[in-house]
Amino acid sequence: METMQEYVDLLLAGGQFEDAIGHLEEMLELNPNDNQGMRYTLLNVYMATDRLAETEQLIADYNDDITAAFAYSGAWLEYLKNGPTSTFKMKFRAAKNTNAHVPDYLVSRKPLPQDLPEVIGFGDENEAIAYVASTGPLWVKIAPALEWLTSNEEV
Repeated sequence: METMQEYVDLLLAGGQFEDAIGHLEEMLELNPNDNQGMRYTLLNVYMATDRLAETEQLIADYNDDITAAFAYSGAWLEYLKNGPTSTFKMKFRAAKNTNAHVPDYLVSRKPLPQDLPEVIGFGDENEAIAYVASTGPLWVKIAPALEWLTSNEEV
């Protein structure tokens, strides 16, 4: 599995997203408990390649995942599909309860550090940094959501 992970990293670095997706999906079939955390990589690749149905299914498959990645990505998906609905706002507030640090990095109230953290904890600032570093450009796709965030300080 570690060799497969290294191979996926090489595929992604080379921009071979379709091949990487195939291997990531296979890894999750072989190891559905995903102690390697490959679901996070697959989630980001699905989002980056506009595979909305697959993104939604992966979020549903890991609905007990309590990380910022799944909570905020669920809100991102809702906004991308339906705009600034009450469901988006509810999902975003729920995501903020998972990690309150993410919005500050998403709207650049706080700059991302040059070096990514080596240790990440649930709900901590390092988790927020890691999430925004990997998905920040995807949020630009829904720039009005970022404007909404900026104008809603209580969110």
